[in-house]
Order: sequence, then structure tokens, then C-alpha cells
Amino acid sequence: MSKLSNLFRQEVSRQASKVATDLVWAQQSGTGAYSLSGKIFIGCGVAWIVLSFIPIACKNQIGDYIWMWILAAIQIVPEIVFVILSKKSKRFQEWATRNFEKGLIKKKKLEEKIKIGKVNLPMTHGDVLEYKIATKADIDILMSIRLEMLRKVNKLSDSYAFSDELITNSKRYFLEGNQTTVIALEKGKAVACASMSYIEIMPTFSHPTGNRAHLMNVYTNADYRRQGIARKLVQMLIDEAKEKGVTEISLDATDLGRPLYETLGFCASNECMVMSI
Repeated sequence: MSKLSNLFRQEVSRQASKVATDLVWAQQSGTGAYSLSGKIFIGCGVAWIVLSFIPIACKNQIGDYIWMWILAAIQIVPEIVFVILSKKSKRFQEWATRNFEKGLIKKKKLEEKIKIGKVNLPMTHGDVLEYKIATKADIDILMSIRLEMLRKVNKLSDSYAFSDELITNSKRYFLEGNQTTVIALEKGKAVACASMSYIEIMPTFSHPTGNRAHLMNVYTNADYRRQGIARKLVQMLIDEAKEKGVTEISLDATDLGRPLYETLGFCASNECMVMSI
């Protein structure tokens, strides 16, 4: 229950941040933006206090969550001052207007860098990333992010050297395989990836085309997680698979990735058996 309550609080905070940021940037003046942001943070502080009662209700130690109340107090008090100043102080209003206009210019520059997708959080990694379907010209980038993933998944050191066999076959797969790999780039460096391998099998009653696919190689660098990057990449692959007439997508899910796949429509299956040879 403690793990569930923690996940619930994280998701509430994430969704609230998205809504709050959109509201603030929708304002037409610096004073209005700072006044609104102050009210939002006050609300977030109150929400932290309310959410702290969830683990308490789950019979966790109250002392373990006093820090949440302290954090809420630290958050609420200065924001109350912000709201008051935004209404009473002309000097603060002038400063807020100048600062907000600078923020708008910065936001506009960030938006110009976006290749795919809609801006939700103007100041996060996800907004300045380029999402693209990789081509043969991206082979070095593909190999770099693939080997990074293999090191992390297998708990290897950053300097671990893979066998020539694995590297050669991986390159051949990206260059010649019946697959699509999508990548998220920041300044030309891949920070996330996902691949779909297309498979043709004997047509069945349930899948008369025989077109199936296997999702794999889903990875996001630790510094860029929990920003919807993997979801966007996987959705790009699902959309392409539909266009190709694929009727079933399989995958091997880790415990970390399972919640994402379930929200995208994947469900557990007990139909498959495997033999290693």
C-alpha cells in the first residue's frame, strides 16, 4: 500500500504540474502569471498536506511524513507573499512583467526547436527533443543508444566492451532488418529509443494477414524519464504498425515498463511458450 500511495502522489504531482504550467503560460501579463503561479503553489502545498494522510491511512509512521508538512509550509508562505505583492506592489508588478516577457521569448525559442508534438511543459527536456524515425544514416547513433541500454539493463560498467559478434549483428539488424526504430534526440545525441520488429507468420483465424510485430529496445536515459518520452516513441511505432496492417504486437515487459504498456492497451498473455536452443 505504501508503494501504491507513493505512485499515486507522484502521478498527481505530475499531472498537476502539467496543468499548472499551461495555465501560467496562458496568462497575458507578468503580474497575472506570478499571481496565478503563487495561487497554484499554495494549492500544491495544501495538496501535499492532504496527500500525506494517504500513507498515514495505510498505517505508516506519522513521523516519516512530517517532512511533507514542512515542505508544504515552506512552499505556501512565500507564495502567499507573491500573491499579495502581485496585487499591492507596483514595483513588483513592473519586475514581474519584465521577467515574464523574457520567459515568453525563451519559450518561443524552445518551441522553434520542437520537431514533433505539442508543448505541455515549456521548461522540460521533452519539449526540446527531436523525435524521428531512424534511417541508415543514423547507424552510429542507433548503436550508441543500443549499447548504452544493454549496459544498463545487464548492469555492466560504462566501459564494458561487447563482442564483435553482437556489434556486427546489431548493425546488420538496424541496416537490413525488417524493423523500424524511433529515437529522441537532444542536440544530436540520442536519449531514448524504441524498435518494432515486423514478422510474417502463417495466417490464422484470429490474424488472417499473418502480419505481426514485436516491440523491443524501449529505453530512456535515466535523466529523461517520467516525461512521456517513451510513451511518444512507442505510440509512433504503434501507429506505423497499424498502417502496415499488423494485427498483433507482442513484447517482453519489465516491471518498470509494464504500467506504461498497460496504459497503451497491452495486456498480459499466457499463450506463449519458449524454448532456448
